[in-house]
Amino acid sequence: LQFQDDNMSMPIYIRRIHMNLSLVCDGKEDEKQVAIMVPDPENLLKLRGIIISPPGAPTEGFSFFLDITIPTEFPFKPPSVKFVNDIWHPKVNAIKRPYCRYNTICMAEIEPSGWAPRFTLEAIMVSIQAMLRNPGEDLDKDALNSDARQQYLYDQVAYVKTAKEWAEKDNEGYGQIAFLDHRIAAIQSVLKVPGVINYEGHVFSTKEGTHTWKMGNSMPNQ
Repeated sequence: LQFQDDNMSMPIYIRRIHMNLSLVCDGKEDEKQVAIMVPDPENLLKLRGIIISPPGAPTEGFSFFLDITIPTEFPFKPPSVKFVNDIWHPKVNAIKRPYCRYNTICMAEIEPSGWAPRFTLEAIMVSIQAMLRNPGEDLDKDALNSDARQQYLYDQVAYVKTAKEWAEKDNEGYGQIAFLDHRIAAIQSVLKVPGVINYEGHVFSTKEGTHTWKMGNSMPNQ
């Protein structure tokens, strides 16, 4: 995926967002377990991330959406990232409080102190996937959901059961096919962004075999 970014008067954050969209869109389908949707092609500061929960996580196979808000100081300041779906996890705030944003994530990479301009949105989403599988060891300091923390540390059976129940009641689809549908929709939304000049194609595996979709062609049937 290529953008026409030869205009040096274009803000740095726009050019960097273009680069991030290109990174996420390119590559074979089976190598990508994350996607970015652009709800409004005229506003690149509000994006929608999509991840599939990885093997080994209690929510394995479920797709989750992320609200990604980009500051105009990007990439020198981190994006704000929060779950759209309700999720049961020690590092995700699952309780609505007046002093804490709902469904926010505690993760060093998106904190000002842990952020680095070299980080990409794809890398952030991959880190969130890893967090779903393994919340980490420093839960005394980083936990935003104390009840989920207690379950994770002292009652794994209850933790896995609760996480699955939450995923089943508030989710955007289960399995690789559901995620592929989201990813196709995400790429379609990116192609509506002003400045796209070329998209060489994308490989999709469907029930009819392997297909390469190129810009201007219809999408493969699922």
